[in-house]
Amino acid sequence: MLFGLDLPSLPRRCHYFDVTTLALARASRSLLRPGIRVLDMGTGSAAILGLVAAKRGCEVFATEVHEPIARQAEESIARAGAAIEVRRGPFFAGVASGLDLVLFNPPYVPTEAGVARGLPEELRTQWDGGPEGSDVISELLDAVAEREDSPLVLLGVNRRYVSREAVEALFRTHPNVELARAEPRALGVDVYFFSIKKSPMASASNPHA
Repeated sequence: MLFGLDLPSLPRRCHYFDVTTLALARASRSLLRPGIRVLDMGTGSAAILGLVAAKRGCEVFATEVHEPIARQAEESIARAGAAIEVRRGPFFAGVASGLDLVLFNPPYVPTEAGVARGLPEELRTQWDGGPEGSDVISELLDAVAEREDSPLVLLGVNRRYVSREAVEALFRTHPNVELARAEPRALGVDVYFFSIKKSPMASASNPHA
């Protein structure tokens, strides 16, 4: 009801979305224009962000590292009648250049905190962000810096687990990636807007770059 989607039942311990998904959906609302190419990175069991983008007329791609989760996402996509291919693998998983927008709700729970909470071992790829909760975020910045295109990336992080100071410190260690802004959202979520930093030479040769 919240997203206007008819979704199938999910297996026990899986979830349709969390507060970070909701924050990303709201933060991206004004950006989802018909015809733009959107990647729902780490799409999750219900492919919520990808389906929301598809409803707005976007051309949508999705990636997912966990095979059972990817199959569940495909069931949700099929039920919605959307044309979204779910590629298996991390981050861009071979999705070609030409993307305009990337939406990512990464695993950011520190390992010890997740174990203490009893988060499911079989779904570790969905929540485990490493010792400090920031490993996958750092790997994402590496992956973005290697792209030939320069999509706008929206990254959602719950600051209960990884502080804004910690995330901004990661951007400082990735000089090829430029953080445009960080927006605080409800329930402790920060949404980071960033892309590959344009070189001065590229900007001079192409004023629209």
